[in-house]
Amino acid sequence: MHIAGRPSWRFEHGNGQASDLQDALLSRDLAGLAVPPSPDVPPPLAADWLAGQPPAGLAALTAAELTAATAQWPGWWRQLLANKVSIGDSRPPPGAGVEAMMAWAKLLCESAVFDPPGFDSLALVPELQALVRATYGTRPRGLADRPGSFHHQLIRSIAEETAEESGAPIDAMDVTAHVLDVRGSWWHVAGPGCVLCSPAATADPGVAEQLLRAAFASRLGRP
Repeated sequence: MHIAGRPSWRFEHGNGQASDLQDALLSRDLAGLAVPPSPDVPPPLAADWLAGQPPAGLAALTAAELTAATAQWPGWWRQLLANKVSIGDSRPPPGAGVEAMMAWAKLLCESAVFDPPGFDSLALVPELQALVRATYGTRPRGLADRPGSFHHQLIRSIAEETAEESGAPIDAMDVTAHVLDVRGSWWHVAGPGCVLCSPAATADPGVAEQLLRAAFASRLGRP
């Protein structure tokens, strides 16, 4: 939120900017990749249709190629997360001019981490590249980019409390949350001011408070 004429905290839902993350999870889950658990790796997607017929292109991949893709996927996922954090850090401040906003929009369009449909950035990991090509474009409308949201008053109170307790200016409270359609109550702070979470995490008041406090504190370099 930005209040005209004076500094304010800011909180933004991903508003579709997480579609690359959703597609990466789709590639993992449709192919059944047994990616090792890690705090920054989300649970499986929640969409029921994933149990249906996989894309025909997946059938062309051998067991050896799927094994290689399983090892390659976590590195790509972490590149995607780092890109999300970088984009958030480079976002123009509230009230920025048209030129600054256009430069930021250009950065969003020129990501070398997620570049469909050919995914040339994955050329050095050809097994993963083949898998992602086979699954890209199969995500239906039912798989939302923003399937959950936070209560405005909770966001406001935590932003203001964090600023007051830390002595930081209120406009330092700047967070983007990417809500991913995954199972269970899960969340992870990917970097300063960037948090990923499941819809269930936004719906549970206690969990939502915990993750919002961690997200705003991360802007200040606090755990």
